[in-house]
Amino acid sequence: MALQVFENMIKTAEKAKARIAIGLRKAGDRLISEINEGKKWADIVVVGEKIEGFESLEGDFSTLVNLVKDGKVEAIVKGNFQSDILLDEIQRLFNLEKVIRMALLKIANEKGEFYFYIGPDRITNEHSMEDRMKLIEKGTAFIRSWGGTPKVGVISAGHLGHLGKDPLVDQSMAEAEMLTSFYRDRINITNYYKKTSKAVKEGCNLIITPGSMITQFIGDVLVNLAGGDWLYEHVFMDECIYVHSSSTKGGLLRSIIMATALVNKKKFG
Repeated sequence: MALQVFENMIKTAEKAKARIAIGLRKAGDRLISEINEGKKWADIVVVGEKIEGFESLEGDFSTLVNLVKDGKVEAIVKGNFQSDILLDEIQRLFNLEKVIRMALLKIANEKGEFYFYIGPDRITNEHSMEDRMKLIEKGTAFIRSWGGTPKVGVISAGHLGHLGKDPLVDQSMAEAEMLTSFYRDRINITNYYKKTSKAVKEGCNLIITPGSMITQFIGDVLVNLAGGDWLYEHVFMDECIYVHSSSTKGGLLRSIIMATALVNKKKFG
């Protein structure tokens, strides 16, 4: 379960504080409260504005990224910096062609709370079959590395009765079946066609959508209409540790904890 992964990450974060830089500009009371709570988990450097009680640096996106690139901090967190510009800067400074990321969502169902990862999740990237294959491989490895057992649900834009009615739907369905068939002998993976709800009800902890636009639609409905929570976003990079904080209540604090967990995992295994 993704909940087990989340809980194990919190336990790992408790081992030691990490040195983390966070991008903040005109932070309101909620973010300042969360960053103060974050002192329990990390030694924090604020980039963008001066906040009392914290080491603070003037600067922008490149300042934040260069801190981790130069080894002056161990991880960076988005804070309230604009995500697309920050990710573009990470790609530029680390010479990355594309960034793959997934989000952790929490919803309430008849059994209580249920956590699952969903992706791909970067609206400015088109996501090819190769990208989604990377996400399946990296996502399942990530879940296993934190003590979870991956169960993957692949989503498309239609069901069998829709075949032949729209070429984009046909392509989406064909790609979903190819992904499922390719990994079926190695991973617990199922093609759910357009039934995201069924994938969640059957306990999938990693849901692969046709692309980031669909991921965003699903997340928006679950968070804003169904009482769910967009907890944080994990970015797959070997070059540095970067956690994309969500804008929901508690999102910045969770991202500080997750960044510290990733740093400690790298240090202590």
